[in-house]
Amino acid sequence: MKKVKTAALILASVVMAASAASAAAGADYSGLKNYLMLDSDSFSGEYDINDDGKTDVFDVCHLKQQILYETEKPDTPESFFSLGEASIDSSEKKIYIPLVLSPTDYYISKFSLELKFDSDSFLLSYLNEGDMCGQWSWSVSEGNVEIEYITDETSSYGGTAFIAEYDINEGVPEGYYEFSVENIRVTVTDDSGEERVLTAEECPENAGVSTVYIDNTVSPPVVTDPPVVTTPAPVHEAPEIYNAMIALKKDYPDGTPWTNDNGYAWNGGIYSMGYGCAGFAFMLSDAAFGNLPARIIEDWSNYQIRVGDILRVNNDGHSVIVLEVNESGVVLAEGNYNNSVHWGRKMSWSEVNNTLTYIMTRYPE
Repeated sequence: MKKVKTAALILASVVMAASAASAAAGADYSGLKNYLMLDSDSFSGEYDINDDGKTDVFDVCHLKQQILYETEKPDTPESFFSLGEASIDSSEKKIYIPLVLSPTDYYISKFSLELKFDSDSFLLSYLNEGDMCGQWSWSVSEGNVEIEYITDETSSYGGTAFIAEYDINEGVPEGYYEFSVENIRVTVTDDSGEERVLTAEECPENAGVSTVYIDNTVSPPVVTDPPVVTTPAPVHEAPEIYNAMIALKKDYPDGTPWTNDNGYAWNGGIYSMGYGCAGFAFMLSDAAFGNLPARIIEDWSNYQIRVGDILRVNNDGHSVIVLEVNESGVVLAEGNYNNSVHWGRKMSWSEVNNTLTYIMTRYPE
């Protein structure tokens, strides 16, 4: 036992220095330390690395490398997914939370996940289109929303998959509420076309939490900075604009496939081409305005939205064109809405205020 005590004295600094590292790594080498520093007859042999029947300087040197390796292991990678900043529409009692997919080195063919929230206080009412091209299906089970999303070849570049729209139930107490994305399963396709599901080490199963404060005592004004002027221009002021756009409905009826693969060369300037939702809006805009130049309105505090204006919404993730303006809001036409053409979706003024990024108009100044 004397020889072991001598080895312990020589290597005490190694073991003591390593103890902090092992604690950080979650390993427990206290048994080794106790054995080396004390005369113990209860050694189990688990630290005899080279199987020579004893624990000595050689074993401790090996263990030192093991301790350092465990300490230097890379952290668990972040998820590809994250929840964007929530926006609250107090007047409509709605919450909008985007799900964002970061660019990856994988070709993601599909993913599934669950949205977690307080189902007694909120209701998932809709999944709004983001700037990714894909199709989703969703179901509600015991207050959890299970979503499966099938992507296309643009998925590796990331983007906003969708924006979850929640209704705030009546009588929700004031306070903080958490919304999260959990149980993420990502299926990727390799160069040979084979599919596999990523492990939790490759893509963690949780995407974090978005915390929202509900204040039922004082409702803050629902505006963007600067606010949208919601005094509508009557539709009958621009019947020729409306008629030119709606005439395309016979060629592109509701449900016509339209994705980011569909492009259109625009006559309005600013952009020479538009793809997906932008391309469809540009096509209707040319039908209505011909070769008139377009201009971008970023400060819309004194601007009145009109029929034929293109709105960039959803955190700069989606383009729509205005078919009608009324007291309640606007009526839209859009492409790449669930991978297809859609006519007639309504957007309230409060939704416009909360999601509008900029306006493109071809009305002369």
